[in-house]
Amino acid sequence: MATKDKRVQTILQYLNPFECFEEVAQALRGLDYPVDMLLEWMHNADFKNNDGQYYTERVRYDEREKVTRFNSFKRLADREEGDHVRGYSTLIQLWHQAGYNAIQLEDLADQLDDDDVEFEGGEGGKGNFTKRVKINKFYSYENISEQVKPKTPPITLPLLKEEEQYKTYLTQLFTSDDDLYFSMDCYGGMLVNRDKALEMGRGPVFMNVNPCTDNGNHNVTKFKYWLLEIDEDAEGNRVPLEVQYAWIVASKLPIATITFSGGKSLHGLVRIDAEDHEDFRSRVEEVRDYCVQLGMPLDCRVIDPSRYTRVPGAHPQGRGFQSLIAWDIGPKNYKDWLIDRVFYMRTPDEEEN
Repeated sequence: MATKDKRVQTILQYLNPFECFEEVAQALRGLDYPVDMLLEWMHNADFKNNDGQYYTERVRYDEREKVTRFNSFKRLADREEGDHVRGYSTLIQLWHQAGYNAIQLEDLADQLDDDDVEFEGGEGGKGNFTKRVKINKFYSYENISEQVKPKTPPITLPLLKEEEQYKTYLTQLFTSDDDLYFSMDCYGGMLVNRDKALEMGRGPVFMNVNPCTDNGNHNVTKFKYWLLEIDEDAEGNRVPLEVQYAWIVASKLPIATITFSGGKSLHGLVRIDAEDHEDFRSRVEEVRDYCVQLGMPLDCRVIDPSRYTRVPGAHPQGRGFQSLIAWDIGPKNYKDWLIDRVFYMRTPDEEEN
């Protein structure tokens, strides 16, 4: 006979968080499961709402709010006389409401191995906030570097001719109604409409990563991109360019462009497509936490929406040619990535099968 833990974790696979989040949260808390179990259920759910959204895809999704809500419920052990604390019976009721019976539950739960039981109820459940990202054990740098290495283009050989770099970059990232801030030295600059900038031709060394009315975060008008830049490794050594490229591609983030700075780094622009500054910060923190959990040696100081990035097509004195290495890598947008990243990565052997 299957254990209660196996039954509970089987039931969760068939429940829609859009329909019964509150009941499930109270039941798991009542049974003294850790908050991690609630988070995994929310992020792995395949159900959609009437608008076709997955649970983690909603605008301004706030996991901390859910954790706080979870911790506000009572455990069965804390129940006082007259209290109604949800528990196992609540989950069984939800199972039946979903159209399943006790025999089906027992059969499915029996199929779980002991190693499949990740969470156990009872005293000692951890209620601390946990980042939502769950990384597969096969998703280590040793694996991804081998997978990406054959596809890595020579950093010293741009994919486009020098005169095509600047135009391709601007047309890939921006529309005709976007105003862009360019600079030669990061201390002063000029605001130019994208189409006007195309007429000017290549030459600017730096630009804000997002459209704006002037330099500075408070002047950003569209929160499209975040600058991803690899930092030093754990030993304080500069990460080689080919390794930086491998990390950016293997992250499976929605990468709009990858630019060689002409020096020691690559600049990856990640599609964020936020509504405002607050939404931008929330989404960037989401992506940044994900990168850190992958083990990527990320420069975590880069978080502002008006960050300067190197412009392809420029060849500043004392540096190499700033070139466009790649574009349109990974998911099409932030929402697609948000859905894809909750699933386990498969090993090469599994993909072949």
